Amino acid sequence: MGIFGDDIGAQLYALRQQLEACEAQRKVQAQELAAERKRSAKLSIELEKAAANVEAAQRAVQKMRARQKNSVARANRLKARLVGVSSQGG
Repeated sequence: MGIFGDDIGAQLYALRQQLEACEAQRKVQAQELAAERKRSAKLSIELEKAAANVEAAQRAVQKMRARQKNSVARANRLKARLVGVSSQGG
């Protein structure tokens, strides 16, 4: 029985060593996962800010295009009035 007992003890010791190594690796991976989740959260916030900036820029472009369109329309109306006045006055 001494032979089998020593063999089982050695196997038990080896299994405990493996378990401890796995636990240590699990802890390291858990820390890495937590760090990556924090990084992901920061990137998500940055992405939301960038999307908001893009939306604001698009709204600004639309507003400027509308102003330009209105300006062109006013210029055309003024031109039409001036052409009408010069043709009547001439």
